[in-house]
Amino acid sequence: MSSKHTLLTRSVLAALISGSLVACGGSSSDDSGGGEPPETASYLVSTEVTTGGSLDPDQQTVDEGDSADFTVTITDGFTLEAISGCNGSLDGATYTTGAITADCTVSAEFEPIPNEAPTVSATAEPEEVMETETATMNANASDSDGEVANYQWVQTSGDVEVTLEGADSEQCSFVAPDVSADTPVTFEVTVTDDDGDTATSEVSLTITNTPAQAVINSDVTEIDELDSLTLEADTNTGWSYSWAQTAGPEGEFSSTTDALTEYTAPEVNANETVTLELTVTDDKGRTDSAQHDLLVVDLDFSIAWQSKASAAAGSNVVLELTRDVRSSDVVLFSGAEIAPTSIDGNQLTFTVPDESSSGSLVVQGETKDSNSVWLEIGETGLTNAHPDSVFDSTLGEQVVSDFLIVSLVDGSDDATAEEVAATVGGTVLGYDSTLGVYQIGVSADNYAELESQLQTLQGHTAVVSAMMDPIIEDEAIDWSGDPAIGEQRDRNNVQAGAETYQAAVGTDITPMFMALGVSEAGVDYTQVDFDGFAGAESGHPKMTLHSPSVAVDAGGSHGTNVTGLIAGELGDGGNAGLLSALADNHGGAAVLVNSGSSSLVGRLSSTMSMARAGASVINWSWGIHRLVAEDSNEDGTISNDEITDGAMTCADSYTRNNVVNQRQFDGVKSLLTNFFNEFRENHPQTVIVTSAGNGATDAGDFDNRLPSSFDSNQLVVVGAHTSGGLYSDGRSEDEEAASGYETSCFDTSISTDVKRAHYSNYGETVDITASGTIAGWDGSDVVSHRGTSYAVPMVAATVALVQSIDPTLTPVQIKQLLRASALPIENTLAGATTTNVVTRELTVDENPSAAGSGARLNVAGAIEAAVTRYDEGSGSVGEPISVGVGDGPVVETVTFTVPEDNVYDAVDIFFTVDVSGSYYDDLSTFRTQATALIDEFLSAGRDVQIGLSSFSEFPGYGGADSTDYPFRLDLPLTNQSDNLIAALDELMIEFGGDSQESQYEALYQTASRESGWREGALPIIFLATDAPFHDADNESDYPGPGRTATLQRLQDNDIRVYGLQSGGTIDEVLDVTEVTGGEAFLLSRNSSEIVDAVIEAIDSTTQNLSLNLEPFGDFAGLVEKVVPTDSPDANNGQPIEGVQPGDQVSFDVTFNGDGIPTGETVSFSFRLRIVVGGAAVIHEIPVIVTIEG
Repeated sequence: MSSKHTLLTRSVLAALISGSLVACGGSSSDDSGGGEPPETASYLVSTEVTTGGSLDPDQQTVDEGDSADFTVTITDGFTLEAISGCNGSLDGATYTTGAITADCTVSAEFEPIPNEAPTVSATAEPEEVMETETATMNANASDSDGEVANYQWVQTSGDVEVTLEGADSEQCSFVAPDVSADTPVTFEVTVTDDDGDTATSEVSLTITNTPAQAVINSDVTEIDELDSLTLEADTNTGWSYSWAQTAGPEGEFSSTTDALTEYTAPEVNANETVTLELTVTDDKGRTDSAQHDLLVVDLDFSIAWQSKASAAAGSNVVLELTRDVRSSDVVLFSGAEIAPTSIDGNQLTFTVPDESSSGSLVVQGETKDSNSVWLEIGETGLTNAHPDSVFDSTLGEQVVSDFLIVSLVDGSDDATAEEVAATVGGTVLGYDSTLGVYQIGVSADNYAELESQLQTLQGHTAVVSAMMDPIIEDEAIDWSGDPAIGEQRDRNNVQAGAETYQAAVGTDITPMFMALGVSEAGVDYTQVDFDGFAGAESGHPKMTLHSPSVAVDAGGSHGTNVTGLIAGELGDGGNAGLLSALADNHGGAAVLVNSGSSSLVGRLSSTMSMARAGASVINWSWGIHRLVAEDSNEDGTISNDEITDGAMTCADSYTRNNVVNQRQFDGVKSLLTNFFNEFRENHPQTVIVTSAGNGATDAGDFDNRLPSSFDSNQLVVVGAHTSGGLYSDGRSEDEEAASGYETSCFDTSISTDVKRAHYSNYGETVDITASGTIAGWDGSDVVSHRGTSYAVPMVAATVALVQSIDPTLTPVQIKQLLRASALPIENTLAGATTTNVVTRELTVDENPSAAGSGARLNVAGAIEAAVTRYDEGSGSVGEPISVGVGDGPVVETVTFTVPEDNVYDAVDIFFTVDVSGSYYDDLSTFRTQATALIDEFLSAGRDVQIGLSSFSEFPGYGGADSTDYPFRLDLPLTNQSDNLIAALDELMIEFGGDSQESQYEALYQTASRESGWREGALPIIFLATDAPFHDADNESDYPGPGRTATLQRLQDNDIRVYGLQSGGTIDEVLDVTEVTGGEAFLLSRNSSEIVDAVIEAIDSTTQNLSLNLEPFGDFAGLVEKVVPTDSPDANNGQPIEGVQPGDQVSFDVTFNGDGIPTGETVSFSFRLRIVVGGAAVIHEIPVIVTIEG
């Protein structure tokens, strides 16, 4: 029996049982007659059954009164319709009769069970299907009394016929065909069960008319310039594709018609957004578009390093970029495009073309240029050390690892240098004629090997000296968020200075072009202070910057901040460059930044190069101190007890700031000595502004501090003072400077705000101070920085502005101007055991309002002083000459007539007097004839200054008394004649000892800058003596200078010596006067003829003159040649000899403006000077040279 029949039978039986069944037969009778009980009767109970089931048993014989049971069995497919008879009832499958009293029959009627049809519901996914997409339909069917035997799907409606897959399955599908419009379609599914009954269901869906759809499969939103990106579109049969760029600088697609393409980003000058568009067209011509935005990132494209700052035509130069070199990159130099000869990663090599001239060097990319660096064409100079080529010594000093520096004996040549180099397996990399050194390339794996090679070179007979090239650290002290900038600009009158300059120029004063040098590794062009200068064609109309690119986190922070104070862009929250602030007012400026990778030789060589390029002021924010120590316990650090000598702070401790060992210090001193000698000879008008240093020690200690201790008129030494800022905890920088540090060294009983910064060096060689606290960049953050490094550039920028007002100012005059206009600063330095000064004390003659104080930069005052001096003018000045220079040289003839009288504009006369015992009568004569003597001195020119010095002998030498002295400056040069009379009256006769005196010492010291000699004045010394000279050249124990050193200093300063010999001729006097171009006069024992001798001496200065025409203030080197007009083939600078008062002379001057670092049409102003005997200026001719940009 099937399960469905069994269930039906049971349900029927249950229904029958629950109801009443009617039994067959009538009621029973009751025989109540008496007698024997009758025998029990039995009856037959039979069954009657229809088809579809049975009763078991089919009959039974039952005693009267008993009942009978029958089992009902139902055949599968049937159900029990009814069962009755014998007055019985159904219980489950058992039918039980009532009490049987007669024969009876049990009847059972069975009926077949009817079939239940199946059910079905059709669904579709999706209900809307796009063309070419697949639609799936499902028949959700069931059969309650059986099974679904089969399925059949058919399409019943729709204007388009589809092909069904799986039409005889529960699930079927079809691919939607192309339609011209949205088209509904209907499908019917028929299901049949196992009894043949069926059911149907319909489902409808719509085939949508879908045009082409553009989809760009890329989630990239940012890409570096010139990088490539793969782009892919969704594809479909029959579609076509078109890629295009609709916004931003144009890049390049590898294919504009394929679904898969590669896009190469353009080269950009700043971050740029580009929009890419995909257009898809289907086979019916329908289109769709999609856009994708990309941020194209501007990569830093800069020259970070150049192998040479000076090179000859035909030589190779290596440039290192901040990105890899590309095949499309070319070098732009000297008006030519130069293809690299080799490319290696981020380095390229090119050959300097013939006919090149000094100028800007740029790498040109596909659409933009790099920054500009300066390349000088001259001798093949020294190779700049690569920043990575550095060894550390055991004491922590850094030296260049790739080469050593040697100077050779006189007469050596390149062949000698190659021979020397071969002893260590090296090669000659370069030669610097100004420093007199060769650069020997070596290969060493560590510091010890380099030191061994150095010792080998030092042992060569042709080597005078050899040294490692030390890395000279920049003078930075601190990086900190504190203190706030406070009153920095106010304390140096910076803002007022800018306003003063703006008011002064453009009316009566035409500001001239400025060129500045900065001895730094480079600047970071990604910082906002300099991003306006990135790219050779970028920047400011009147400002050009030639500098390597060095990131602030890779050693470029110092250069970025120092240069930023000079040229940083305004309004960005970082440095505020003084020259940038005045860009609309000044006559243009070029800033050249180069330190030769910061090695000593690199710094000095690049300084020379910048001066040759026209820099009139150069910023040196670097220096060293000496420290003698030994790492005795070999732990890699130097403790205080391991130091044996060195620079001492004002707190009597050894300074640890920027220190080198004794050997390196001596080498630096030697090279600096050569440098300053050559610099004075070749660039006498160029000013170097240098830091006093951050060692809290004496900046003038020649044995422990360099270069601030050098005695040079061209060197302006700058210390640092406080800014007035506050620390984050509210403390004042001014207050902390008084007592907050070991090296404060301040007398706290003095009440003053502005103080020496606790780290700053100090002393007599410090000319001026400026704020050492600035706002600068540390990565992307603006923070405060402190150090004398940051005081220097404000002074350098001020000097440049002063020079733009008056380019004829000499270094001495500029220094005087800075100090004369200076603001005061408390000058007492109270050391632990000694006292000193912060700066050289301001004198009454220099600055009456601040006399006795130290000097603090006053930008406004300096500019006012320059304007005042410009307005006052100088002595004899001719009509200006205007010269226009284009390509090639221009020749102008300059004519001058020598005055009949008052030939000299300015004369400086020193009266140097012997006060030894034998000179008593002569000194008395000088006093009685002082007025007449001074009158004759003053007749020597229109502007005469007179000074007085005296001498006897070194105390204790040759029997000299303790009161004797070898030299005394009794009166610096002054125009106050009464002062000379007073000084003569105060002279006292000393003992003097033996017959010889200290005349050489007196002449040597009188010729020094402390005497007040003026640039352009005729310098004269009247030496009054009656004794022979002590000479250290012949007396090894004599403490003073000898003949050689003294005559050299006199000749270096073009000083004429006139000898006033009392009582007899003196061989040394005759010698000195002859060598210096003076004359010796023989006076009687009491010098009564002194006035006549002075008259004769002064008259002799105006006869048989030797005249030169010399450019003055021509920092750009525009004057190429000057020769006498009647001698066109003469050597440059040849004088006209034998000229007398009233004669007319003429010179031909050749001007050439090639290679000048300008960005547009600019004007240069300087003067041509008529110079007598190489010293005295008797006439000046202003020149304005205009160069077309």
